[in-house]
Amino acid sequence: LLEYAVLEEKAAAATAHHNELSARIKAAEKRMAEIAVLRTHIINYAKTRETYVAYRKAGYSKKFRQEHEEEILLHQAAKNAFDDMGVKKLP
Repeated sequence: LLEYAVLEEKAAAATAHHNELSARIKAAEKRMAEIAVLRTHIINYAKTRETYVAYRKAGYSKKFRQEHEEEILLHQAAKNAFDDMGVKKLP
């Protein structure tokens, strides 16, 4: 590494490798964040599915909705998120 050209070449190669790894890490972090959001929605959907089915069987009763408002809203939010993501079948 006593020659400047060799040093410059190795530094450029190391910088390119670092930039490539950095881009891959950022892509992986973005995907992990997407998966975390999807996982949250899947869990909420699964936990509230029975309540929502009962709500539908009750004929969308206002009384039933008032009693189970939080669960119904979680279920609908999860369903809307799946629709926005284009998910047809739950993972």
